[in-house]
Amino acid sequence: MRRMHPLSVLAYFVFSIILTAFSADLATALIAIAVGATVLAVMKKKAGSAVLAAIFSIAVCAAVNPLFSSRGATELLFINGRAVTLEAVIEGAKTGSALGAAICLCLVFSEMFDPSSVLFLLGKRAPKCAVVLGSAMRFFPELIEKHGEIRRAQKGLGRMPEDRFSARVKGETRAFSALIESAVREAEESAHLMVNMGFDPNGERTPSEKRRFRARDIALTAASAVLFIAAVTPYAPISYPAAAVLFLLPIFCFKA
Repeated sequence: MRRMHPLSVLAYFVFSIILTAFSADLATALIAIAVGATVLAVMKKKAGSAVLAAIFSIAVCAAVNPLFSSRGATELLFINGRAVTLEAVIEGAKTGSALGAAICLCLVFSEMFDPSSVLFLLGKRAPKCAVVLGSAMRFFPELIEKHGEIRRAQKGLGRMPEDRFSARVKGETRAFSALIESAVREAEESAHLMVNMGFDPNGERTPSEKRRFRARDIALTAASAVLFIAAVTPYAPISYPAAAVLFLLPIFCFKA
């Protein structure tokens, strides 16, 4: 899947995120969450965490929006004399579902679009920006995963006591120090690797990797555009199935 051309993957992501973030349609966002979780499960990634994050965003937005907006005629209850309307709750749920869908799509995108793709696209035009974006795409997910590994190892050695607050703080501090040391060491190794690949932040040298726009890339880009156009039509029997197929495209590219 990561052998797909970065431009085709980027085009797919742009069509998908525009459909979910700007359509303001609750059903489309829920389809994106469900299908996105399915795609992550097929990729053997943390689909459950993505679904929980989406549910949390929907619940929070649905609860918070009525506090700032009292539009609507269907009054559910009153808080300090202010009406909480059903319409405001639904609007909040729509916003939260769009946010949740964006979370799922971004997780899928991170699997399709690796840091080397960022270097390939921006290495010549904005090399320093490419380094920052490419590093950020790897750094934070790996940092969270590494922190969990360190805590489990420390706990297995009996260095993460849970009886006293001061002991817990000391154990967490020890784990955090090990995390920082590991992050610095990996950053240094990544820098040496990029230099060996021929990358220069001044733009004088760029990675020698070459990627051609093949038939599968043309097919992905064309399918993304056609399905996006079909998904934004006002005719539901066409728009919703088209949106579902659009969000499922990464599965077809999984072994590409």
